[in-house]
Amino acid sequence: MDDAVGIVLKKLDELGLADNTLVVFTSDNGGVSAGDAFSTSNLPLRGGKGIEYEGGTREPYYIRWPAKVSPGTNKTPVTGTDFYPTILEACGLPLNPDQHADGVSLLPLMLGKTIPERPIFWHYPHYSNQGGEPVSMIMDGDWKLIEDLEDGSLRLYNVADDTGEQKDLATENPDVTRKMAAALRAWKAEVSAGKMVENPKYDPIKYQEQVKQAHTKKKEQLEGFHHRLVYPPGELVPGQPVTYQSKAFKEPK
Repeated sequence: MDDAVGIVLKKLDELGLADNTLVVFTSDNGGVSAGDAFSTSNLPLRGGKGIEYEGGTREPYYIRWPAKVSPGTNKTPVTGTDFYPTILEACGLPLNPDQHADGVSLLPLMLGKTIPERPIFWHYPHYSNQGGEPVSMIMDGDWKLIEDLEDGSLRLYNVADDTGEQKDLATENPDVTRKMAAALRAWKAEVSAGKMVENPKYDPIKYQEQVKQAHTKKKEQLEGFHHRLVYPPGELVPGQPVTYQSKAFKEPK
């Protein structure tokens, strides 16, 4: 990926387009931390891709536009749906709120100004293959509320004081919990958020076998794969690609 990004940026420089080209670098999720072939660590954030904690929902969000925007950082919470209105406004085109109802233009932030404070919502009525649970979430300021869609239970975290989301504060802060839960319910009703549907093919015996395999045979395979990545066979030559064999690929990489 580093090479691919470099190729694009280099070509913009060669064509003399870099200064007035808006370049966005982001991800649809945090790094994978579920133990598959390309796992990483998002510490001090908890979890990763497909999981409801900050390690899964907080990701890179870079916007470069040298002709208009000075280098810097901003800690205002934003989301992926903000890209559409941002790009429209940057191009001088009229906004289309019917199509980007959940997003706002970030151009004011890019120009050193502010945008109105707002809650940010997530709705994920699924089981992810990374181990994530079906949840709905709302973040408002430093508070983050997670609703478990299996049993309706609520978890509340202060992500400023507890970056790793280790302490559930829902019981200690009932007013905050009730207020945010009501806002989350209202938003889901407004957008007609989809509900969970029972899987008619679910087999509890097969599921338990799958869990067992994940904790035994699959875990051993992944541990071996990770070891070969860290300690590849053959001589390491600086600047040269490492070749190794793994069942994760059809041919040596």
